[in-house]
Amino acid sequence: MIAYLDTSVVVKLYVLEQGTAEAKSVVSRASVVATSRISYAEAMAAFARKLREHEFTAKIYKQVRGDFGRDWERYFLIEVTQQVVELAGDVAKRRRLRGFDAVHLASAILLRENAKTSLFFFSADSDLLRAAKSEGLKTP
Repeated sequence: MIAYLDTSVVVKLYVLEQGTAEAKSVVSRASVVATSRISYAEAMAAFARKLREHEFTAKIYKQVRGDFGRDWERYFLIEVTQQVVELAGDVAKRRRLRGFDAVHLASAILLRENAKTSLFFFSADSDLLRAAKSEGLKTP
């Protein structure tokens, strides 16, 4: 099974919060863990926000960034191509999604079309999960 993670779930792999155990469980069962290239910037921004808002010490921030950076090359990355952004534009209108949420969903849809195995879409955003389900993706 391919597990496609949006950034909200990627962050949960490095930060203990509600949903972390479920995220790690999904990843442990997956043969491939995929995400969009944009997850890097979004995750780094989330980690920086946690530092700014004093949810992280400088030491924890450095450790989380290091762990994420080392793991990044293990993810199957979906590039943000013209095909992805055009589909994201269509999906955003059809499902009333924000921009990067639409990019994640479009990335997963295109990956599913090219995969020879099942794909599981995982997000902490209930609106995005509903949209993914409406697009025929397997969700929690």
